[in-house]
Amino acid sequence: MVGLGARARMFTEALTGPFADRIDLVEGGHGGGDVRMLADLFGERVPDGLGRAADAVDGARSLVTGLAANRSLESSTVETLLDEMEAAVPSEELAAVVAEVNKTQKRFGAAPLGEGGVNRVVVPAEEVVEDRTVPPTLEEFKRQLRAFAGIDFGVHSPR
Repeated sequence: MVGLGARARMFTEALTGPFADRIDLVEGGHGGGDVRMLADLFGERVPDGLGRAADAVDGARSLVTGLAANRSLESSTVETLLDEMEAAVPSEELAAVVAEVNKTQKRFGAAPLGEGGVNRVVVPAEEVVEDRTVPPTLEEFKRQLRAFAGIDFGVHSPR
């Protein structure tokens, strides 16, 4: 868990890696947005010098978007495995295989997470599981990597 005032790197998605923007995280849900919103609604309004404050229409759009996202997740017919792990092959070989597989499968990738050889790995799951709170096993990742890339890259947990 990232603490108050800590810096976090934001990721667009596993295949494209991090973008350069960094944000300051603050305490509370939605990066501190919940606290600000509740204060704005039920407490003392704080001036928004950047003009970013949402209105009721923005709130309604956000609610509908959230409901649609939840419904989409509930009715999903595909599932993707995502985790951080080390690979036993050189990063150049890993990148070459990812580029080749991406020609036909966009939900496949491995992107370095900085120094230390840890990669964020994403690969299509074999099936949609009933209980999504159960994390995938390393063996599931290896099996799916072999199914899509023909190699499991010798992946192992960095922990």
